[in-house]
Amino acid sequence: MSPRRAKRTDVDIENTRALEPKAGGTGAKAPPSPGKTKAGADGNELKAVDEVLSHYPAEEPSLIMVLQEINDRFNWLPPEAMNRVAGALDLPLAKVLGVATFYKALSLEPKGERTVKVCLGTACHVRGAGMLVDELKRSLEVEVGRGISPDGAYSLETVNCVGACAMAPVVVVEDNYYAHMEPGNIAKMLKKERPK
Repeated sequence: MSPRRAKRTDVDIENTRALEPKAGGTGAKAPPSPGKTKAGADGNELKAVDEVLSHYPAEEPSLIMVLQEINDRFNWLPPEAMNRVAGALDLPLAKVLGVATFYKALSLEPKGERTVKVCLGTACHVRGAGMLVDELKRSLEVEVGRGISPDGAYSLETVNCVGACAMAPVVVVEDNYYAHMEPGNIAKMLKKERPK
C-alpha cells in the first residue's frame, strides 16, 4: 500500500516572511519597480506565468526551467507565481521555495530593470571597491542585495569575483564591465546604463 500524498494548499508567502529572522535590519523594504509589481495585481502577470507553464511538461523536472523563465520575465519570483507553479507541477510549495532559494540566479525579492554588481574580490577590494559600493548605495538610494532604486531602474549587488582582476576595481552592469572604476565615474556609468 503506497503512502497517501498530503493535499497541497496555497500558502501566503508574504505572511511567512514575518517569521524569518532579521539580519542586521539595515535594508529598507523597497517599493516594487514599475512594471514588476506583484503577480496577480491585474491577472496579466498570472497569464504570463500560465504561458510559461504551457511550454513545459507538467512534471517536477520542468521546475528549474519554469522558475528561470518566470524570473527572467519579472526580474524576480512573485509569491503568486510560485503558488501557481507549485499547483501546475503538483509539487509542494516548500519544494518550489527550496529550489528558488538554492539558486542565486533566482530572486524572491523584486529587482530593478538592471542589476549593478560590484566585485569585492581581493584585487578589487584593495583598490577601493568598498568606496564604489558606498557611492552606489548613496546614488541609487538602495542597500546591497535589497531594494530597488526609486525610479525602478537599478538593484545593487556585490559579488566575490568576476575574474577580471587586471581591471580592478570592476563594476558589472548586465554584460558590460567597467574597469578601473572610481567613485567619480559612477554617475556617468549609471547614465549610460539607464534602461530605455
